[in-house]
Amino acid sequence: MDYSENLDYAYLLSMLEKGDEGNIVDLLWQPSQSVVEYLPVTRGMILKLEKPSNSSSGIQIHRKIADDKYELLILKLPWIKTGTPYSPIIIDKSTAKIVGILLPFNELIPILSESESKIIAGLGMHWISFIMKSTS
Repeated sequence: MDYSENLDYAYLLSMLEKGDEGNIVDLLWQPSQSVVEYLPVTRGMILKLEKPSNSSSGIQIHRKIADDKYELLILKLPWIKTGTPYSPIIIDKSTAKIVGILLPFNELIPILSESESKIIAGLGMHWISFIMKSTS
């Protein structure tokens, strides 16, 4: 199945850059039969992607790696001048909602199937490989 028509990357990046907690909650994946109450630490990880007011450049998608219905976005944060100027997020392509950073969010582990968790963890391994190559 092709989920690409559901993906509005510009909207996603815009909401991440704004760093508004209300918008961030709307970007987090929710299962169809229940509501996940995300912990403050989860929301905080996403809020760290907020673009500083003194930055003229916004978040850019450096690389996309897809596996089944999930996609790892390696984001470039141009305002970070020391250390690693990249950050991962993993989205559900069918909803364009965030399901994790490096692994599925802890709140989703009991909800996701084993195969979904493995796919997301595999995408996290792509991030680890990318970051190891970019820092060596």
